[in-house]
Amino acid sequence: MLVCRRWHSIAIQTASLWTEIDLAARPSSAIYFLERSRADPFRLRANIDETENQQVQSIIRHQRHRISQLALRGPSSAQPEAHASLADVAMPVLRQLTLTFEPRSRADPSTRAHFAKPEHVPALRALLLSGALWVPVGIVPSLTHILVKNMKNVSVSLIWNLLCNTPMLEVFEMSSNTGLAVARSLTPSSGSSLTLPRLRCLTITCAYTNVVHYLVSRLDLPSINAVSFEFLFVQSGTLLERLLPGSLAAHTPTRVTLVIGGDHHTFTAGFQGDGSTVTLSYFNSSDETTPPPEERRQWPFTTFPTLLSLARVTTFRLSSSVWEPQDCLLRLGAHLGSVTELCVMLDPNHDGSFNAAMALRLARALARALLADDPVVFPNLRSLDIDTVDTSRDFIAVLMPALAKRDLDGRRLRHLCVRIGALWPGDPHEDLRATGLFNRVDEGSCRRSDYSSRRNWEREIRHDMPRPPTHGYW
Repeated sequence: MLVCRRWHSIAIQTASLWTEIDLAARPSSAIYFLERSRADPFRLRANIDETENQQVQSIIRHQRHRISQLALRGPSSAQPEAHASLADVAMPVLRQLTLTFEPRSRADPSTRAHFAKPEHVPALRALLLSGALWVPVGIVPSLTHILVKNMKNVSVSLIWNLLCNTPMLEVFEMSSNTGLAVARSLTPSSGSSLTLPRLRCLTITCAYTNVVHYLVSRLDLPSINAVSFEFLFVQSGTLLERLLPGSLAAHTPTRVTLVIGGDHHTFTAGFQGDGSTVTLSYFNSSDETTPPPEERRQWPFTTFPTLLSLARVTTFRLSSSVWEPQDCLLRLGAHLGSVTELCVMLDPNHDGSFNAAMALRLARALARALLADDPVVFPNLRSLDIDTVDTSRDFIAVLMPALAKRDLDGRRLRHLCVRIGALWPGDPHEDLRATGLFNRVDEGSCRRSDYSSRRNWEREIRHDMPRPPTHGYW
């Protein structure tokens, strides 16, 4: 009992143990936390709605000099109440502000912008906005991390104003979920450019490509080393090669992953190397501006080679379900002369299924690339990894002459690995070593895994795609 009393006394007197105040979970205990935390800065989380918010507003106004982190959550209709709680309130030690407003129906109001005075938050470093927009009316020199998502009917010019007032920004991430956050008719302005000298990580997801053009075309980012533009909605005539910041032109990747979706409806590219990572993925617009099929089919050959220099790429991984008649390996190989490691992976159909005909088309496309003479495709290739679902006699018959020619021409492969994912567990397949396929390479191996679902393929692709650097804010 004496020990319990002693530790109870220590806990009561240790202010740092009482600096996590959650009004949403424990509203009645807030007064005890405020007393026992003494003068220490504290973190405050609270729900806010259209009616009863006196406790939240009272704590913010009376304890504003101690709040180091503030997180407010509520329905979209409660945005005015949240803005009223923050209006003209100076929080000198606030380092992180999180505003989350979730729609409850399609009739919920649009996102409202709160125009804040930067002198009220001189220590603010991280801003996390979901369904809310906090825009400073002046420079916020301490702000380094911004997350903006779930915007509804917000002008992209407000996002631009936010960037203009954060010169020390290091990480910026924006997602609109449906791609409808801003007007799609906007075009990049011819106004002056904006330099963000410390921005190293830029992420934009679920937006129309003209929105990306509007924001990125005028940005000068000398320190950028991680870019992720994912699930972008492409409209006909969009110049996809101009999406990347010009500062990335000096970066030369050494490892590239390219995924071409069924009938070229999707296109994903990942670049790694030279201290930088880049991820791009495009989807077709779902309205009348959808690019025509022929335009989509040319993306891997007209857009992909122009994104970044491919001169130093040594590892190339290609996943596709469409191998003919575009001859994608033959055409892409013309830009990848330094590749020493090549992996070709069969992308399943939309229903998650594979079949032997798909595997044979992959083999034919690969053979045409290996047999090419004028010019030689992949002249420095040393290692080949084939991820397929079938190794029938036809599959072997297509690949054998190509490997033999590479051997006779002095470009013998050092290693060949065939990964087999069977249509069903126990499906018969050829014993590759008995076929003589590995006789034309220095070392050959075969790996068998029983899978036929799309989930396994997606797991492999996600593992191979570059990931942006992490931090402690979200």
